[in-house]
Amino acid sequence: MPALAMGQAWTNNRRKIREEKPSWPIEKVKALWTFKNHSLIRRLWLSDLPAFKAHLHRLDQETVHDRFGGYMQDSFLDGYARTCLSDGSIVYGWFEGDEMHGAGELCWSAGEASAEAAFSVEGEWRHHGIGTELFARVIRAADNRSIESLSILCLPHNQAMLELARKFEAQLHFESDEITGRLIARKTSPLALWSEYVDDSIGFLEAVFDAQKYLLKQLLH
Repeated sequence: MPALAMGQAWTNNRRKIREEKPSWPIEKVKALWTFKNHSLIRRLWLSDLPAFKAHLHRLDQETVHDRFGGYMQDSFLDGYARTCLSDGSIVYGWFEGDEMHGAGELCWSAGEASAEAAFSVEGEWRHHGIGTELFARVIRAADNRSIESLSILCLPHNQAMLELARKFEAQLHFESDEITGRLIARKTSPLALWSEYVDDSIGFLEAVFDAQKYLLKQLLH
């Protein structure tokens, strides 16, 4: 085929491809950025503040009272969430799709041998093993940081929380008050450190993706 004819054929094919290229209306963009249903636990970062606040707002009054020792206003919960994600605390969130329904917190200052742990799971999401998974993540994080004393932040009558903590008696020795556990001394496992590093790295990528998705949704609405 002569060069001129080949050039013309190539141009025609390019034009045809452009004409057949599908359009991308807003509806399709929205569909692209809609979460598929899946559940995961990952560490929270400051970009996850909207999801953390929304989770705390969905907690019923009894759960808020058991968790914080009183009935708190939304403004308090908002400030608490921001502090947790900016003061060095380690917070894990349990997500179903694009919503967070559970949180496990390790309130700790670098270099300290003691820390506090707190947990919250929305009512309709309880009894699905979420608390157990969050507790395991917090115990691993505490163990990897050589934390010796771990206080569980809950009221003494919160039997659900106490029963959850007792599942980890192999790693915790509880004091007489039943809400302070002492981590059983053991060397930090390289495998546990690596496991946390991998989980946090993957979780960070998820958080970046979620943040981009959140911003795009705000622009489209």
